Amino acid sequence: ELNDLVNLKNSLLSSHNLPLNFINDEWIRGLGIHSTFTMSPVCAIMGGLAAQEIIKIISANDDPYKNFIFYNGFDGKCIMEDIGDVTKLKLKAVSYTHPT
Repeated sequence: ELNDLVNLKNSLLSSHNLPLNFINDEWIRGLGIHSTFTMSPVCAIMGGLAAQEIIKIISANDDPYKNFIFYNGFDGKCIMEDIGDVTKLKLKAVSYTHPT
């Protein structure tokens, strides 16, 4: 079945006149192997972090994290990158009134 994915990739790339090595075969095989995994715990944690940061930004009560998080689902590792001084960002509190 994994070879079928690689063959499909090759036929699609050929039909668009792209080189076959434009997309790595090992990446396609890895995608096929990992496509059935359940990512719910990771989604819950990352969603919670995102929601927390959105609330911080909207309320302007706390400084948001100054990091970028990249989660690699193939090996289950996270990379965290520092994006700099968040005090230099120009953030304003946003007021929203729900129409009734």
